[in-house]
Amino acid sequence: MTKGIAISGSHRSGTSSIAQYFHFNGVPAGLDLIDGNEFNKHGYFEDWEVVKFHDAVLARNGLSWNSVAHEPVQLSGADVAFCQGYASRRASAGTAWTFKDPRVCKFVEHWAEVLPDLRFLIVYRAPHLVATSQLNRAAKVVARSAGRDVEYSKFMEDPDLALKIWLSDNSALLNLAKRFPNRCAVISHESYLSGLDPLAIAREHLGLEHDSKKAPTVTIDRKLIRRQQSKLYVSSDVLVKRARAVYEGLQALDVSPQTHLSTDIVLSNLEIDPTCARQKLDFMQKVWNEVSLGIKSTEVDWSNAVVTNEDVAQRLREREAQLKSVLEDVGPIVKKLRKSPFKFYFRKLKKRKYKAPLDRLLKQVN
Repeated sequence: MTKGIAISGSHRSGTSSIAQYFHFNGVPAGLDLIDGNEFNKHGYFEDWEVVKFHDAVLARNGLSWNSVAHEPVQLSGADVAFCQGYASRRASAGTAWTFKDPRVCKFVEHWAEVLPDLRFLIVYRAPHLVATSQLNRAAKVVARSAGRDVEYSKFMEDPDLALKIWLSDNSALLNLAKRFPNRCAVISHESYLSGLDPLAIAREHLGLEHDSKKAPTVTIDRKLIRRQQSKLYVSSDVLVKRARAVYEGLQALDVSPQTHLSTDIVLSNLEIDPTCARQKLDFMQKVWNEVSLGIKSTEVDWSNAVVTNEDVAQRLREREAQLKSVLEDVGPIVKKLRKSPFKFYFRKLKKRKYKAPLDRLLKQVN
């Protein structure tokens, strides 16, 4: 059977870009891939079949993709058969293949035991970068769903959840790499952004049999290289110490020759806040900005504030009411602007630049 590679990393760790790199250079990531969106514009490169399988097993175990501190996931005989059948179908093409899904972090031990030929390319990223990226996404989803999205609302209830997910996932990957050193290769996403060739790593360390006759297609978003560091507020020094231990453990196993973020840089971006107020308020500000749809929030000194979930809900209701009030006020005016003689002024003369804003406002008030 042709060996497969599971590209394994926590959510928002850059595994999509590496799976994309393999896919566009002749090592397919699957047959039915999840499309891109604003959170991952180039695509997720996750095979729907695997994602649905992981979600179904997690649900049966009373878990979800963001569950932490839980008992090991249990597989049924049918689940084992799925893993074997999936690998057999992918290998039947006779070429090297990969699959990627961050949920695999909860299943790596099972995949490794069921498929002895499966290899793992473990991708890790600094905890503060992963957590802040996860929180930015969660804030948008919470705002757009008016708080009705149960899974993403958990990030509002537990400010440390994003870091806890990073810890849970990367601890599992670190344990896997220690248990199966000959079947795992660990690289940092920072190294990939610095020019590392994951195909070369897979050939050298995972026995990948794939010789491309052309130069690899580069799929790096250069904007990521210029990103700024993001401060993450953490409620407990215990979490910071655990994050340090896991991060240093992965660094010690890193096979890439390129540099990665030093532990000192990572720790400098993890700041202790026992009250959790700073992290909650930072999350709230992101939610309010999204709800406001461009209406600038009032500047407030948050330094000594204490917030509860009811405060969040109340502020969201206030912002929604404010937005509705503004739309009610401008609605009649906008509708008149689309009629004569204003229509002639805005559309026939040299005022077409107003057409797009008018159309957007009309869509809101109709």
